[in-house]
Parts: sequence; structure tokens; C-alpha cells
Amino acid sequence: MKNSARCPKCESRRLWIVEPFRVPDDTNWPALPVATRLVGGAFLTQVVRMGGFDLYVCADCGFSELWARGLEEMQASPETGVTLRDTTDPEQGPFR
Repeated sequence: MKNSARCPKCESRRLWIVEPFRVPDDTNWPALPVATRLVGGAFLTQVVRMGGFDLYVCADCGFSELWARGLEEMQASPETGVTLRDTTDPEQGPFR
């Protein structure tokens, strides 16, 4: 929906866009993060948010998509379940 400006389910062009997507809670975080990582030691551990989501919702049928943004902020954090699987062949250049 983000790129086509059209719902893939019903073809509607009426879309609600929520940038950034927020989930009300008690953490005072302004947006839903893609992932979190822990920073600090045993006594002072801080949770750092990485990335966020934009929400696209069809105004007619309700179909929705979450699009990740801020991925340049992402860092591996195995203790919180964040890893990057890169199976790119280093010998292979970009497709042209």
C-alpha cells in the first residue's frame, strides 16, 4: 500500500496513514520500536529502542500493513533476540 497507494485486497485508494505508529502504554515511548537492545552493565541496564513502524490501513476494507523505518539504527542484540541474517553472496554484485 505504501508504494502503490492502493489496497492490495480491495483496490481502494482510500488509505489511513499513521506515521509513526504508536501503542499507548506506560513506557513513555513515542512509537512502537522494531526492536530493543540492552545497554549497560549488571546494575545499570537501559533499554534502547531501534527503528519504528508506520501503519497503512485501507479505509474501506480494513486491511493493514506495518512498514519498518529507521533500520539504519538497528544493531545486533542476541540477548534480546535481535540478529541479522545476511546470506548475500559477497562475490555477487547488484542485479542490473
